[in-house]
Amino acid sequence: MPGWNASHLFLISVAVKSIVVLSLAWLTTLVLRRGSAGMRHLVWTAASAALLALPFLSLSLPKLNVPAVSALLSESLPAFRITAVDSSTQSTTPRTDATTFSS
Repeated sequence: MPGWNASHLFLISVAVKSIVVLSLAWLTTLVLRRGSAGMRHLVWTAASAALLALPFLSLSLPKLNVPAVSALLSESLPAFRITAVDSSTQSTTPRTDATTFSS
């Protein structure tokens, strides 16, 4: 992803993981709808604790690479290579070789 550094990617990955944790908690509370309020409260408390621990665990635990997700991201996001052009030698016609696209 052009122009993105490691902190941007880290924040996006934590946000996606947080959505997954909250979705699982919501689905679990739907299943436990007829259960006790204490059990539903325990699910939301565990989800909240997981959200608080998620950034620290993401930094300290090894990275998990899922091949299907990696392949999906590499196909959907094109790679850009932009070369610098000297303004003194620049002509008025647009250059087609300044930017190359690969997939």
